[in-house]
Amino acid sequence: MRGKWLLFGASVILAAIATGAFLSLRNQQAQPKAAPAPAAAPIPAGITEITLDGKIESQQVLNLGAPVDGMLEDVFHEPGHEIYEGQLIARIRNEGLESDRDRAREEVDRLQTRVNNLESSLLAARLEASRSRAEASRMRDVMSRAEREFERQKMLNKQGATPRLTYEKADKDFESASITVTGANSKADIAEGRVAQLNKDIEAAKKTVGDKSSELEDAEAELKSADVTSPVDGILLSIKVGKGAEVKREMEDLFRIAVDLNRLQVILEPTPAQLALIKPGQPAQVFLVEAGSESLPGEVSVIKDNKVTVVFLSPAAAIVPGLTARVRIKLA
Repeated sequence: MRGKWLLFGASVILAAIATGAFLSLRNQQAQPKAAPAPAAAPIPAGITEITLDGKIESQQVLNLGAPVDGMLEDVFHEPGHEIYEGQLIARIRNEGLESDRDRAREEVDRLQTRVNNLESSLLAARLEASRSRAEASRMRDVMSRAEREFERQKMLNKQGATPRLTYEKADKDFESASITVTGANSKADIAEGRVAQLNKDIEAAKKTVGDKSSELEDAEAELKSADVTSPVDGILLSIKVGKGAEVKREMEDLFRIAVDLNRLQVILEPTPAQLALIKPGQPAQVFLVEAGSESLPGEVSVIKDNKVTVVFLSPAAAIVPGLTARVRIKLA
């Protein structure tokens, strides 16, 4: 009986193993097989090159933004024009900057007028102080003479050698001269004090003029920054907006300038069938009327967004961005 149970158990185990193997094989058959990698498109027999036309561009383009917010008031060059470093391209008008400049200029003019008036007053005050001091000096001389005469009459009066009235007159003359000298000295002190105060006022006013002049220079410099000048030599490719349009500092590509005009490229748009045959690194020949009868050697550089970029070196200044070129790409 025990042998029968052992035989039965073994049969169950073998059946389970067979069932598992069958299910595993069926799952493997149900899974789709991975698709093989697509082979490179073969070059059709007899086709050794592809010829396409495209626009010439610079390999390096500089974006020039708006230096200030405002209105594009003047444009001095059209797209396609050759421009040079430091050359004025356009002018942006900013009324706020102009108002700041005008206010600063008016303030400087007003303060300078005050300085001029103070300096004129100083000249007059110096003259008055000089006259007052001279008058005080003269009156001191008068007082000194009156004092000597009074002392002489006083001595003579004690000795009974001069009339009483003469002595009293000398006394009054000396007293009057003393009062006059005191007044003259006070007047001279006031005049000289005014000179000192005017000097202080002029110094303060000139400092204020200097400060306001610095503000005016800053305002004029900021207004000057609204003049857009080219930082490089090149060709002006495009202007984002037209004359009279509003511009913002955020416009980083308000002007596009092609630089390094010896390094150019042609952008081609082949058909899907042609695109499948083109690969980076393939040699190319670039034909232009401006280059004469000779072609220029080039190379496929980039393939992106169904467009092909062929780069080449330009030997002539007449070959500039914007021209049309015919390009032959060697396939084999």
